[in-house]
Amino acid sequence: MDFKDYYAILGVKPDADEKEIKTVYRRLARKYHPDLNKQADAEEQFKVVAEAYEILHQREKRAEYDELCEARKNEAAFRENQKSGSGFSSYTQSNQDFSNFFESIFGKTNNPFQDSRQKKSSYQDNLTENFSQKRKRCRS
Repeated sequence: MDFKDYYAILGVKPDADEKEIKTVYRRLARKYHPDLNKQADAEEQFKVVAEAYEILHQREKRAEYDELCEARKNEAAFRENQKSGSGFSSYTQSNQDFSNFFESIFGKTNNPFQDSRQKKSSYQDNLTENFSQKRKRCRS
């Protein structure tokens, strides 16, 4: 099922009130009514206008339709960002990996998943360094 812009079909703005929608609908219904208009597509146009009015003149259905329109706009904007390479996807598609990404946000932290040998040697290096510093202070 294709998305139909009911506001465009009736030729009204999304902020149109119920009275304006009803007035425009009546005018278009008269224009495309199959008994009054003998054009080949008049009956189809009449049905489309009636469908648009059916949705837009009822508050609940109109609110749902407006919500759908907003979701479609957000989806279109998201897809456009994906195509243009902006946003999060462009960062992950670059040559940097996730660890660099998190490091840029949180700074360099101890990684609990790093190799235990690296942890051990790092711990020993720190221990040796601290011991050397304390030893120098004692000699002074």
